[in-house]
Amino acid sequence: MSKDMLKRKDPTIPPSAATVTTSTTTAFPVSRLGSTGSETRSNGTRQRTSPKGSGSTSGTTSLAAVSASAASLASVTSASSASSGLVTAAPSTTGTTGSASATGSNLFGSTAHGMSGASGQLHGQGGGHAQQVTSGVNGTTPYTFRFDTSGALWALSASPDFSMVAVVGRDVLKILSVTESGAEEKINLKTVGIRNNFAGSMDVKWGPTTGQDAKIATIGTNGSIVIWDIGSNSKIDRTIKEHSRSVNRICFSPQDPNLLLSASSDSTVRLWDLRFRDRPGLMMETKDIVREVQFNPVSMNDIVAGYDSGNIQRWDLRSPTTSEKKFMAHMGFVTSLDYHPSGRFLASGGRDRTIKVWDMEDEKQRREIHIIPTIQYTSKVQWRPSKPYHLAASFKDESTVQVFDVRRPFVPLHVLTQHDKDATSILWKDTDVLWTVSKDKTFTSSYIRGQTLAVDLLPSGQAAMNCYGQLAFTVSSKGSHDSFEKGLVPRPGRSNARSVALDGNSEATIYRTRQTGGVFDCELFNHEAFIYCAQNYSTEAGNVRAACEHNCNIAWQANKFRDSQAWMAIKLFYSDMAESTMVVSQVDAVSSDAT
Repeated sequence: MSKDMLKRKDPTIPPSAATVTTSTTTAFPVSRLGSTGSETRSNGTRQRTSPKGSGSTSGTTSLAAVSASAASLASVTSASSASSGLVTAAPSTTGTTGSASATGSNLFGSTAHGMSGASGQLHGQGGGHAQQVTSGVNGTTPYTFRFDTSGALWALSASPDFSMVAVVGRDVLKILSVTESGAEEKINLKTVGIRNNFAGSMDVKWGPTTGQDAKIATIGTNGSIVIWDIGSNSKIDRTIKEHSRSVNRICFSPQDPNLLLSASSDSTVRLWDLRFRDRPGLMMETKDIVREVQFNPVSMNDIVAGYDSGNIQRWDLRSPTTSEKKFMAHMGFVTSLDYHPSGRFLASGGRDRTIKVWDMEDEKQRREIHIIPTIQYTSKVQWRPSKPYHLAASFKDESTVQVFDVRRPFVPLHVLTQHDKDATSILWKDTDVLWTVSKDKTFTSSYIRGQTLAVDLLPSGQAAMNCYGQLAFTVSSKGSHDSFEKGLVPRPGRSNARSVALDGNSEATIYRTRQTGGVFDCELFNHEAFIYCAQNYSTEAGNVRAACEHNCNIAWQANKFRDSQAWMAIKLFYSDMAESTMVVSQVDAVSSDAT
């Protein structure tokens, strides 16, 4: 290509504003790249008609831009349709209890972005009235604090009146007294445990009794179950070592304070009656490692167990030798189980990075009625008191704790970032206060009511274009708001999952977003020319001028004349003439400095 190209008249530049159309852009085939477009001579001047859409881009085009722009189309609707479950990123908020951030398969992860604000307002389920944060002692938010325990924590459990909480870890076994303004250490059971070969604790459960009869149970890292008498003596009451392998979870019966369940890697679930010291535990044996076990809160004979294979199984303690058929709940082991306060529904977390809600009264076929995709696999999941559709979850390798409405699974209601390292366990004190522990050695309390909802920080509209010239967009509908409405009508023959109400009503509610979206083709963009250039451009740094000459010819063949001119201009910067000019300029600069 000769240098007189730069003296030629620029091709006609199409209008800058794209016309919205529903028709598909007709792109010229790459096989005719060298001959597309008409050329006429008038008064010695060559005039060219640029191909359709060639004026929409100029300058250097790269192959990386192809994949980047293609990915942007997939994320457009998600970035604004938060309620429909397609959100991929959003700004964060730092309020009374922390900040929200965006990363991973779910919207919010551990990386926080910098939008900060006050504690904000909480909008009701139908976008209703806001509630102001109630001030606590000296004007501070009640039950919002951190307490350093001087050791990494793995689990916590509260007394029935929530005035005290037990926190445990490899080097920690303490009883804390908790008030509205903070916490303080009351008993350090590690000093007792050291004299009895204390080896740390993996889990802890507080029995459903207070006063002088108060007991807690812990799981030692050596596989034993330790029962502690903390009502009067603060000493070890007994040690249970009947499991042949490590114990993964324990659970007290909410109806009978003497009954304790244990789930073990020896493939057994055992029921212990603490009134009888010498009686072995009632054994429910399987062929699978048991990861989790829970009592039904309304039926003392009904328990569920979660297994290493991802199965969940229900047992009736009156007939421990037989059980219901296992059903596959997760791909990978079950990490957490929690019964809904109604006793009918079960929330489960799995290593497959999902939280699922199951209708346990469906005898014919176990089916999940809600699924929440998560950023990591769940460490702990727990239903929120007095909020039948809300649950909280902590995650492996994540410092955040998230509160979800299961009807809107892709965007959490709140994201709490009180911790600096993994949040290992959670516990609701009441509807508005969430207690958490972490590997950062802290026990924290977070006041939820009045926090800004994470979804309120998301943009209501968004747009992006892919490499094919398709523009996707979403905008909020005028005069309407997102809301919870009655569920869909069940199909004949079987109930619809979204029609199952968790709050005892005859009809369930589902979330409906009031947004409009679409995709249209921008005819000013020629994606075949774009892809042709991206695939054939040279990026070799060894000979810049040769690469620019090559790229100039490629752009010319694709009828991207302004791009071709840009490459020629870049080449001139590396020409001998440009180098000579730079040398002369440097000599002049040195001479002027000398004078």
